[in-house]
Amino acid sequence: MRVVLLRHGETAWNRDGVFRGTEDVPLNDQGKEQANLTGKRLQKTKFNRIYTSPLSRSRDTALLAAQPQGLPVEEKAFLTDMYFGQWQGLKVEEVASRWPEGYRLWQDSPHLCLTPGGESIEGVMQRASRGLEDMMKSEEEGDLLLVTHRVIIKLLLLWAVGGSSRDFWKIRVDTCSISSFRVRKDYCIIEKINDTCHLQKLSQPDGPDF
Repeated sequence: MRVVLLRHGETAWNRDGVFRGTEDVPLNDQGKEQANLTGKRLQKTKFNRIYTSPLSRSRDTALLAAQPQGLPVEEKAFLTDMYFGQWQGLKVEEVASRWPEGYRLWQDSPHLCLTPGGESIEGVMQRASRGLEDMMKSEEEGDLLLVTHRVIIKLLLLWAVGGSSRDFWKIRVDTCSISSFRVRKDYCIIEKINDTCHLQKLSQPDGPDF
């Protein structure tokens, strides 16, 4: 079985450095164009199923990317973004000012950070990996497309190689990037991480991992 992980397209909050989490922030025009180009890139891959986070930025990316496939898009709660609690809707600078120690942990030791009122990154890793494991038990051999969020993709890639949530910042996942791995009986094989070659015609801001 092959698992293809697609991050949703760009939103205004991505561009402005605002924590999104479970807030339902829509794609901007750039994000929609990214999703269309991704659909063209993936049109030669025949997926068995396409699953998405219920949040609209992910679902709408999935719908645009799925058009060449002719497949329905199914929502899965375990693909929902990390709940950042009181940080949601705030810019990075404001979070760093109001919660300096918490934000320092997020940057330096994310596995130890518990956002105020939110989820822990370790809890999200358990949620995402268990959800994927349960899904794979009922799937036949073939390719799955999971359209989801930066945090979920990073954690699933770490799970695939037997890694830890402490290594969260060792992987970069840009908007509408493609990552993938193959599942064997006792291990996974990483094929690609953060592939954005299909977006070269668009102006891509060389910003932080956000």
